[in-house]
Amino acid sequence: MTGTSAAALQTSFASSDAQLRAAEAELCAAYVALSESTPLEALKLGTEEEGMDFGQIRYLRSILPEAAPIYVKIGGPCAKADIRQAYEVGAVGLVAPMVESVYGLQRFIEASEPAAGGKIVRAFNMETITAYESLGELLASPWAA
Repeated sequence: MTGTSAAALQTSFASSDAQLRAAEAELCAAYVALSESTPLEALKLGTEEEGMDFGQIRYLRSILPEAAPIYVKIGGPCAKADIRQAYEVGAVGLVAPMVESVYGLQRFIEASEPAAGGKIVRAFNMETITAYESLGELLASPWAA
């Protein structure tokens, strides 16, 4: 610790901690204001395009009000590790990317069933023209029930 005293470091850490707590309080207040002014269903976090890891998702889950439901967009329809971790951090919903066929939807539902036990909302993104053109077939399948 050349050039920096222990007292100076403690002051710096205390200041950083206070700034972090203030930012957390601001984030929570923004969430409450948003949830009171809109029909907000959940916050969508994710490991795919959002680039988050589960440490970040766990951190947000820990600071947001317990009433703040989160959905996690997973890395793929069969991303079993993402599915398990999303459930473990308290996600109430999973969002699968790139579901373009009944087979893809079936794989997503089957992969998420052990972790979800039927207690988690499952959705998928319509990301391609192929998915759009298959929408009627996807919604009519037994996997969409």
